Amino acid sequence: MHTKIAEASEGLDTLSALDIGQKTSTLATLINQIITGIVTGKLKFDKLLSSPATLLNIKLEKKAIEDMRDATVSEIPERFQHLAQNLTVPVLKNLDEAIET
Repeated sequence: MHTKIAEASEGLDTLSALDIGQKTSTLATLINQIITGIVTGKLKFDKLLSSPATLLNIKLEKKAIEDMRDATVSEIPERFQHLAQNLTVPVLKNLDEAIET
């Protein structure tokens, strides 16, 4: 749903793009903390037999982040698009590590 909203929106001006970038960076920090907590708590998930559901959820979240990133980046001024793409790299790397764990 949010991806469709981003795709349908008009392109962002420089100030809006910078604002989105700052908020994305803050959100990425929070997401990384959550991922760390999930990986740290894996033994608890294993005991509760919920690891398969947790893994599926992580994979779905990764796909949603990639889709939202792509939709949002397409609305950012071209000169900032490479920077916007890079904001999600640490989150996606952490999600990949969580999937492999």
